[in-house]
Amino acid sequence: MTSAVRHSYINDAALRLRASHVLPGGMYGHQNAGPLPPGFPQFFERGLGCRVWDADGNEYIDFLCSYGPVVLGHQHPRVEAATAQQRALADCQNAPSARIVELAELLVAKTPMADWVIFCKNGSDATMLCMVIARAATGRGKVLVARGAYHGAAPLLTPRAAGGVTAEDRANILSYSYNDLASVEAGVEAAGGDLAAIIATPFRHDAPAD
Repeated sequence: MTSAVRHSYINDAALRLRASHVLPGGMYGHQNAGPLPPGFPQFFERGLGCRVWDADGNEYIDFLCSYGPVVLGHQHPRVEAATAQQRALADCQNAPSARIVELAELLVAKTPMADWVIFCKNGSDATMLCMVIARAATGRGKVLVARGAYHGAAPLLTPRAAGGVTAEDRANILSYSYNDLASVEAGVEAAGGDLAAIIATPFRHDAPAD
């Protein structure tokens, strides 16, 4: 799929240099391309259908679907039309519109185990909220997480060694080895009856330690 609109691109290397002066490390979080092999793009300029273009104009197929949410492709006509229709009513308000109720009703209707829905802006917020709910429901404090796995960017759960995180911050976090049932059982035993939740991802999602 190609676009009839002509595009001018900004050099990726130039953007990296500019970013190094105003963004920590030039880029932060899971979007930091620094550790990746040379030639991997850091900045993307646009997307159309299943394809994306980097800041140098190179074209790629977006197999990641922009980390998940773009399952219908970039600039899908029906999505763009619905977005424009809502934007004509309001971009951002001090309270939600009827759309939040409609979407929650749809999700609850399609998910047999769900009685209600809470919307979060990212996975870190969702994980932290799940921890709070589990602790409130069980009255327990400890949470078992996969060792070295990415469970969000919050210092409490990320496997990265981050300054400003104390031992007390992680005092109630225990770990197990992914796909190792014996280590899960050992973690449950170590919790000593104070286990509120076990966090697991559907696939192994390790993150670099530094």
